[in-house]
Amino acid sequence: MLKQEYAQHIAEMSQRVRCEEWAELEKNKEDFFETGNTWALSWLGHLTVLDAAMYHYTGKAEWLERVKECLGIFFSVQDELVQRYEDGSLPFIYKQEDGKPIEGPSKNPLEVLEENDTDPWHFQVVETIFSFTPVLRGLYIIGRDAFTQAEWNRLETLCYAEINHIFRDCEWGRHNRATLRAIALLLFARLFPQNASAARCLKLADMLFEDSLGNWSIEDATSYLGLWVNSIAEYTQYRGVWNFRIEQILSYYCHYYTAMLLPSGGLPEFGDTRFDSGTSTCLSLGAMELMAKRHNDGVLKYAIERQFRNMVKNRTMDNGVQYERGMTNAFVWADDSIQPEEPGLLSCEVLDEPLQWDRLCGLTEEEQRKRSHFPQDYYGQPHFMPSVADGAAIARLNRARCAAREAELAAVTAFRDREGNPTRVDILRAMNRMSSMLYLLMIGKRADAGRGKER
Repeated sequence: MLKQEYAQHIAEMSQRVRCEEWAELEKNKEDFFETGNTWALSWLGHLTVLDAAMYHYTGKAEWLERVKECLGIFFSVQDELVQRYEDGSLPFIYKQEDGKPIEGPSKNPLEVLEENDTDPWHFQVVETIFSFTPVLRGLYIIGRDAFTQAEWNRLETLCYAEINHIFRDCEWGRHNRATLRAIALLLFARLFPQNASAARCLKLADMLFEDSLGNWSIEDATSYLGLWVNSIAEYTQYRGVWNFRIEQILSYYCHYYTAMLLPSGGLPEFGDTRFDSGTSTCLSLGAMELMAKRHNDGVLKYAIERQFRNMVKNRTMDNGVQYERGMTNAFVWADDSIQPEEPGLLSCEVLDEPLQWDRLCGLTEEEQRKRSHFPQDYYGQPHFMPSVADGAAIARLNRARCAAREAELAAVTAFRDREGNPTRVDILRAMNRMSSMLYLLMIGKRADAGRGKER
């Protein structure tokens, strides 16, 4: 069952990060304090949501303690940052006599604060969009009841420091960075509804989401498109704003990824992506699980399993903890009761599998052949050349038939080896049957017109 396997790999990823990254913790902290590098502790945010997902799944206290250990590091870094700022020992920022901050040799964290806000408790501890949003997701998965009031109050202070800068550093448009900002703002408003900034966070979140969704996506890359799709699914699920338009957009992109599946179960990498990692598969997995669940879609479940098996085989999860997003969402949303269903015609080309079909418009291949050769025997209408007198319906059918013939000829060119021999006879035969079926529909329509019937 995939849900259990997801959990196993999430637990393994968490343990690996602890072994590999924890040894660098002090070095990462010093990097932040010396240079203001807000990416130094990014791995800690991803680790938080991995542990939160495991606590959600197992209910074991040890996973909750791991979450709180990660949060405790964020707290300690925030405390030290404020202390160093107040005593003037931060190399990358210092204060004038009037108390106003001056930028040092590296980026000043106060640049991302609201105008005239010099409160050191509003400094960023870690990059927000990619690195701290996982913390917010982890808190949302666990829920308020897992924390004491004192812990929750401190979390509010930490989380506000991270989302506050979005109001100064905001990006709009139909891409992943805009939707990730929307998720961060939404989750803060959901987690801390009594916060004075909750209402405006929610308002900006909705504006960013609608602006991105209304224009589809501009991500011309396997990985970033998957991140955008996953973010749209996340926001919709968290916000509870499902409607026909969102369903269609998400369904389209999930089936788009299904149609792109390689025989290996991986995805073709294109655009700004990591060609050596295979991590693009991870990023789309969560959205696909959610849509499979919502629509009881066995075809999506089939594609999900193929992708996941390929990920396990190639140890894709070892390539970067930042790809937990797709994995944790897939785990939370997975429904193992859905039975995988092999795709039909639309997937046969990219999956490199034989086309399986037996009827078209209720007719077998042999029945189609007989009717197309001897239409007079079946319809009382012999072969004919369409004319303007036949009307709009037959004209449209003939246009579709011509397009089908052109596609058939293109397929003959596409599916052949160097010697000119056909390599996908199954697809060529099916396309031939499609054009023949359109001709039969034309004949039937003309026969009905001759009898004074509407068809």
